[in-house]
Amino acid sequence: MGRGYSFDIRDRVGRAVVSGQTVRAVAARFAVSVASVVRWSGLFRAAGSAAMARQGRPSGGGILAPYVDFLTGCVDAKPDVTLVELVEMLEKKHGLRVGLGSVWRVLCKAGYTYKKTAHGQRM
Repeated sequence: MGRGYSFDIRDRVGRAVVSGQTVRAVAARFAVSVASVVRWSGLFRAAGSAAMARQGRPSGGGILAPYVDFLTGCVDAKPDVTLVELVEMLEKKHGLRVGLGSVWRVLCKAGYTYKKTAHGQRM
């Protein structure tokens, strides 16, 4: 994935369009695409800045953060519970629809793993 343009160029592009220059002239002047100029100038007009948005996953644990105790309690009560069953429990008891991967990431972060013995049985 490529890196975003610097704040400086984004800000200068936004200021140039707001000052009255055409989008195409600004794109040629700064050697960026017309689409980028349109996006950045729109951000500049709306927010007064063309700064990049934060990239990556949101901090704070996501939508399942309040349900970690519920999920770990279900696994402790029934160690052979499946991810499908956990997703169904979340939907039935809390009205929350999430994917299997989301539940797996929460449990993995909480220290739960899926280990098998030599005979293929889960420990």
